[in-house]
Amino acid sequence: MELFPTSPICRHGRMLDECVWCTPTSRLEARSSDPATSHAAARSLDHTLKREHLAVLVWLTENGPATDDKVAAAMVANGVAGRTETARRWVRTLRERHGMIVPALRHDGTQIELTNESGRLALAWTTKDNV
Repeated sequence: MELFPTSPICRHGRMLDECVWCTPTSRLEARSSDPATSHAAARSLDHTLKREHLAVLVWLTENGPATDDKVAAAMVANGVAGRTETARRWVRTLRERHGMIVPALRHDGTQIELTNESGRLALAWTTKDNV
C-alpha cells in the first residue's frame, strides 16, 4: 500500500478525479473549452440523488442484474414511479451522469444480455458496488 499516493484520494476512498461525488460539478457538465457562462450554469445544477434514484439503486442491488425496462417496470409496480419512461430516465441518469450503474459483465468481459417482456434481448446493468 502506498503511504503517500501521488494522486489525491477523496473521502470515499477513490481517486479524486474519478469520484462522482467529489468531482467539481463544472468538470462533469462543462468541457474545459466551454465559456465561463457554461461553467457557471454547470455549477448551478443540482446533483443530489433523489429518493427515487436511491430506490432504483436499492432495487438493482437486491435484484440485479437487470435491463432498463425491468428496473423501470419494478419502479412502477412498487409505486415509486407513475410512468415507465420516468423510471427509465432515473436509470439513465444514474448510469450516464453519476456512473453508479455499470454494465453487468460475464467472466469473459462481455456484457450480459437478458430478454425483456417484449421478447427482445437488451443489455443488463448492475450497480457499481456489485461489480
